[in-house]
Amino acid sequence: MAKRKREQQPQEMPSEGLLPQKKFYRQRAHANPFSDHSLDYPESPRAIDWAPHYPAFAASGKVPEFADVGCGFGGLLIALAPQFPDTLMLGLEIRVQVSQYVQDRITALRVTNATQSSDSTPGFQNVSIVRANAMKFLPNYFTKHSLSALFFLFPDPHFKSRKHKARIISPTLLAEYAYVLRPGGIVYTITDVKDLHEWMREHLTNFPLFEPVDEDTLRKEGKGPIIDAVYHSTEEGKKVASNKGDKWLACFRRIEYTRFDAHCTAYIIGNPPASLSFPPPPPPFVTMAAPSAALAVPPSILDTDLYKLSMQQAVLKTFPDAQATYRFTNRNKATLFSRQCAERFRTAVSHFSFLALTQEEREWLQKACPFLEPSYLEFLSGFRYKPEQVDIQFVPADDQGDDNKGVSGQIYITITGPWVEAIMWEVPLMACLSETYFQTVDKDWDYEGQADLAFEKGKTLLSNGCAFSEFGTRRRRSYRTQEIVVENLVKASEATKGPGRLTGTSNVHLARLYDLEPIGTIAHEWFMGVAALRGYENANAKALKLWEEVYESSGTALIALTDTFTTSAFFQEFTEDGPRAQRWTGLRQDSGDPFTFGPRVKEVYESLGIDPATKLLVFSDSLSTEKAVKIREQCTSLGLAKASFGIGTHFTNDFKSLSSNRQEKSKALNIVIKLAQVDDKPCIKLSDDLTKTTGDKSTVDYVIDLYHLPKS
Repeated sequence: MAKRKREQQPQEMPSEGLLPQKKFYRQRAHANPFSDHSLDYPESPRAIDWAPHYPAFAASGKVPEFADVGCGFGGLLIALAPQFPDTLMLGLEIRVQVSQYVQDRITALRVTNATQSSDSTPGFQNVSIVRANAMKFLPNYFTKHSLSALFFLFPDPHFKSRKHKARIISPTLLAEYAYVLRPGGIVYTITDVKDLHEWMREHLTNFPLFEPVDEDTLRKEGKGPIIDAVYHSTEEGKKVASNKGDKWLACFRRIEYTRFDAHCTAYIIGNPPASLSFPPPPPPFVTMAAPSAALAVPPSILDTDLYKLSMQQAVLKTFPDAQATYRFTNRNKATLFSRQCAERFRTAVSHFSFLALTQEEREWLQKACPFLEPSYLEFLSGFRYKPEQVDIQFVPADDQGDDNKGVSGQIYITITGPWVEAIMWEVPLMACLSETYFQTVDKDWDYEGQADLAFEKGKTLLSNGCAFSEFGTRRRRSYRTQEIVVENLVKASEATKGPGRLTGTSNVHLARLYDLEPIGTIAHEWFMGVAALRGYENANAKALKLWEEVYESSGTALIALTDTFTTSAFFQEFTEDGPRAQRWTGLRQDSGDPFTFGPRVKEVYESLGIDPATKLLVFSDSLSTEKAVKIREQCTSLGLAKASFGIGTHFTNDFKSLSSNRQEKSKALNIVIKLAQVDDKPCIKLSDDLTKTTGDKSTVDYVIDLYHLPKS
């Protein structure tokens, strides 16, 4: 049987004001958004001449404010155009025949209204359409914050789970929608598929820049005509009504401002112009509300500790092809996570891919951290977190009873990828999990008193002559907590005339915001990775030598971490090379007894003919204000004039529970993420605290024997 040829509509009909007939434009309802459709699209919104689309507004310089994504046969646009005659509206439709129908419909309506209307601006001049794939090219049409309304009406549900990635509302696209939608703008979604409705609602709710807004609120704000058009104007909506089906509406407002706003700009345009900047630090906090429900996504790629950048540069130069695995450990097994916490954490991690170094951040790093070479900054500018490198598993506890089965349990995290990429996950991942835990599991706390507490701690340290840095990123209760702490330590430093000083913060992002020096040394993972790749014999010496090769001529301080394979083993190797001990600026103590460390350091330096008063000692193991003051007093009595303190959890996770009337401590999580293997070779850490030993047991035993260390 011969295939019936489709009837052709006379081309002159729209130009004569005759409305097109859908029978001439029918096309299959579904289109593959990932196909390479033959499309012309602008390089950027600034390359678009909107005059041919909106000739009556050519002189106004206006741009579209309403965008209907997947506009179908244009019902919404046609319904809204007369009600908002001064607002430009644009439909985006990927199907050829359907987009042509809408264009012809608009042309016919313009002709009809030009002959029937006496208005200065004839009807339907404010509406147009482009054939476009919005999943790929939306930011090519709209500048930042140019839209006030974004519509997704009866989108393709893509029922099969393997097709969910093609849904128009997805984590990878929400940054684009937040970018083009201005603060206060509304996303309108509607569908007759409940599963899709719940999908869209969940993803929009979890995204940091959108908040749900109910229909009644929108109607009170004067958006009733828009809501009515969303329900009733589209072809799909009319079909559902005819079949007496349900319609599921969900609307979301673009949040006025959050710390995540820069994510979207960086994600959309890569390296934004130098004019892009983060807003100034927030005003002082007095009485705080309950913990925020926003996803715990870092506000910047620099929301990490400085040593992550210095180690990433060292790995890039020394082991660029090494593959690494990191593993998470919850040291307190009595602390359980909820399934909700695990899911929210997983969602937050999926948003890390939005983070990118901005041009302004790069320029600041060049000045603040001159030891970071231009080639590394170029690498960092192109670096993106890859959430697929992070495997997150929730395993329910066995002893919860039938009523609570599966509600609480442990979280297991494994990070796998090139070492130069995987090395960046530890700090922000731990901070994200901690914040998520205190949003979902332990909510028996608030921010009240945190500002005063941080100020008083800073004042005490300064008055007692302590030089100290804020080291609290990894285990902070929340980003907001760390902001409060840093802000009020700065205030204490300005208000206190004591002999001590605030030397900076390990958090690079906050150092930039608060004009502080970013502080960092080396972490255990450098020694662990070098030992695994180059052998455990003289592992400390090998790690120090490689670090010097990267940084010796950079002018940066060389601070050696002593306890990776115990401080005893470190000093065995350290004392074998006096010139090296002289070259290195100082040492960092991170486990064991700090009050035996000072005397031992003095003894070691004096045995090498080095004046210990010229060397910097950094103490960073579970410090409190009181402990730091006591250590400083001892160091002064020993003639160790350059003692310094890196204080972390005591600053950023020191809270009292509300249920105890603020009498009992609200405990911080005791969690770590450690390097487990490099190029399939096991990595271990012994430390001076037996409870902190991590890694493959046979390798641990081998290293203990190698260094003639006592066995537990």
